[in-house]
Amino acid sequence: MKLQNLVKFNQQGFFEGAVQLGWFQNRVDQANIAASTFIFHGPQYHGALNDQEQHTLKDTASIVVELIESVAKAQQGREDNPYWLATAGYGAGKSHLAVTIATLLSKPKTPLASFILENLARVDAQLGLRAQQSIANLTKPSLVIALDGMGNFHLGNELNRVVLRQLEIHKVNDQAIRDLSPRFTIAQKFVEKNYHLQLDKFKNLLGQYDQAVILKSLSDHDEEIYSAVDQIFLDSTGSVIPVDGQESAQDLLQTLCNEYCGENKPFENIIILFDEFGRYLEYAADRPDLAGDSTLQQIFQGIQDNSDKIRFLGFIQYELKTYLKRFNAKNARQLQRYITRFDTANKVHLSSNLETIFANIIQKDESELSTLLSKYSSDDIFHQTWLRLSQYIPKSKLYPVWSNEKLFNQIIAKGCWPLHPFATWLLTRQENTVQSRSALTFIKDLLQKNAELDVFNTSHLLQISAADLVQDYLLDEMLAAEH
Repeated sequence: MKLQNLVKFNQQGFFEGAVQLGWFQNRVDQANIAASTFIFHGPQYHGALNDQEQHTLKDTASIVVELIESVAKAQQGREDNPYWLATAGYGAGKSHLAVTIATLLSKPKTPLASFILENLARVDAQLGLRAQQSIANLTKPSLVIALDGMGNFHLGNELNRVVLRQLEIHKVNDQAIRDLSPRFTIAQKFVEKNYHLQLDKFKNLLGQYDQAVILKSLSDHDEEIYSAVDQIFLDSTGSVIPVDGQESAQDLLQTLCNEYCGENKPFENIIILFDEFGRYLEYAADRPDLAGDSTLQQIFQGIQDNSDKIRFLGFIQYELKTYLKRFNAKNARQLQRYITRFDTANKVHLSSNLETIFANIIQKDESELSTLLSKYSSDDIFHQTWLRLSQYIPKSKLYPVWSNEKLFNQIIAKGCWPLHPFATWLLTRQENTVQSRSALTFIKDLLQKNAELDVFNTSHLLQISAADLVQDYLLDEMLAAEH
């Protein structure tokens, strides 16, 4: 039997290696699939130990459960920190986790939410029970505001746009939000009455758009389209469109809490998920005018005023103060006042989950694999490998999945087969050299390269060694990291 008939790469759970939080709003079906395939790990799996810098390492199951419980505490009027920051390296699955949280809390009473909770309960039954109990207390969805810091946006404008889109998705009347920005309604009415009368002016400034697109863009609070319409309004009337609303992010959050959250309202609470929060900070330091950096302060105050109804979870690659060191003195001062506001946030470092992901991404014909492993007396082979790991890599004793022989056999030796356990150890300990999604790509390529091997007619059990991994895949990455 060929290797390709025994194991396959789970393409559905791969997403070409990169999930985007924007899918939650723009590609809902894709986001649902991503959320349903997210692979949790619990505190017993990696032992969530503290590292030498005394950071609290948090597994993905725990952070989801604790966030849900924090929401429940707020419901009951109990004080709890509304600000959260989760740190993990580039390519470590932060966006996938964010999409899963967004999907779960925005659809808590759906079969999809139940499926996500079942996935969580599989890795830790106690955490699964806690999650189910907390979700059961949420009678309505959360209004999830998903922001992706890779977008180079004006934060205030993006916040407004995302809120309107979510209200549209949930089929909730958005008039209370539109009343905060009457200038867009005035602009729409002006376009409706004057588009054909002043077609030359509209073609000159907005030639690529017809009337319907312009009106839809204004409905979505598109600032670029609004500016062009405002210029036409000025040319026609001698004055700009009057601006007399309450358009700050603080006003927006306050209105959302007052009008949309609570008893007899459509939403339970508000969850702000800010992916690549650090990337946005870099952009705001470089171009504060375009980034709308003052909105950070307004958001902070809006959350502070409504800590019983709002939770903020930002995903970053480094500690916030590390970002300050990357800016020049002028830019650092610009952001210092905003960043220090988040010093009081719950700070956690997401622990790695690669071994579990490998075991799930390699789909197996369990019956044929059991026959193969039995033929080559794999129990003895795996036991000897486990003993050698303990002897040659003492650090492996720190991680339950490596130090516990039963877990080792289940997840490392059999789950990650055809990788030799030493190859798996090497690939999961290259966070400074190889991104997590790159590691998955290596496995995908490795399975393709060896697809035609006849696994039953060899002198010994097929296992792809650490040496093969370095020679074929890792060496170039290691050299690039050195440079």
